[in-house]
Amino acid sequence: MLGILWLCAAASADAANISRLPPGKHRVCIFDYDDTIKMSDDSVAKGAKYVTDACAARGYYLALATAGCASSYVKSYLRTTVDPDQWTPDVLNSPAFQACQPIKRYSIAAILAHYGISGAPGCAVLFDQEVNHKFARETGVNFQLVDDRTGLRPSDFTGAEAMLEEKCE
Repeated sequence: MLGILWLCAAASADAANISRLPPGKHRVCIFDYDDTIKMSDDSVAKGAKYVTDACAARGYYLALATAGCASSYVKSYLRTTVDPDQWTPDVLNSPAFQACQPIKRYSIAAILAHYGISGAPGCAVLFDQEVNHKFARETGVNFQLVDDRTGLRPSDFTGAEAMLEEKCE
């Protein structure tokens, strides 16, 4: 019985979040953090700001799915080092921010539910390394391979946008 009550409460919370979203097609750019946005030397990937800005400029929502558990550090890094205009508290303090979950299918499912597109996974794209491609396949979201030596590049957005145009009905 408690499980049913929890599911109902979670559904109500998601419904409340979804009702604040504008009507229309919701597209989501889901980013990994390590070696996608933040490089191993703590620098920002050269294309990270470009790609996040390009997603936002087209009206796509931003989300983050990381296996790392340093949530406070990641949120601070995104706000202060990457782009405070895109990585807002509304994004970082919502189910769009998923941390400490190495099995990314759970994070992806939570993000899709938050943005009201659980039934349209083709309207989301995961930017990540090959090791996590399986989670994109399992959930039906598009996958944009990011080279862990360079992190995000402008061409990664071009590829992701093409997939969203083709698969988001």
